[in-house]
Amino acid sequence: MKRMLWLIPALAALALTGCGSQKTEPLPAKPAVPTIVFATNPTPLHVNQEGSLTATVTVNTDPVKQATVEFEIWGDSDAANHEKLPAASDDNGHYSIKKTFAKADIYHVTIHTTTRDVHTMPTVEFQVAP
Repeated sequence: MKRMLWLIPALAALALTGCGSQKTEPLPAKPAVPTIVFATNPTPLHVNQEGSLTATVTVNTDPVKQATVEFEIWGDSDAANHEKLPAASDDNGHYSIKKTFAKADIYHVTIHTTTRDVHTMPTVEFQVAP
């Protein structure tokens, strides 16, 4: 009888282990980070002439049609003064603003881009010529 006492806890542990089957859920995939290509038209931009700043937003070469894009712009000579402008979409992944610059400078633009899953903020520089 004493020899059988060890068998009771072992059988109980075995029975409980069988009841505790867990399903393993796959981890959610990481959201794809968009690729942003910046361009000005004309290149370079010129003082007191309207030009366009465009960000082309893609994920795996597919255009992102429903993003929110803002351009945060500042010049080297006035780095404390940032201007943030919402971009308009053409529904093909191109987000643009039209702007006239009053002085020649090296400018920087942070392209605040928010897609359904990701917010990214690349910064590039461009020139405004006299």
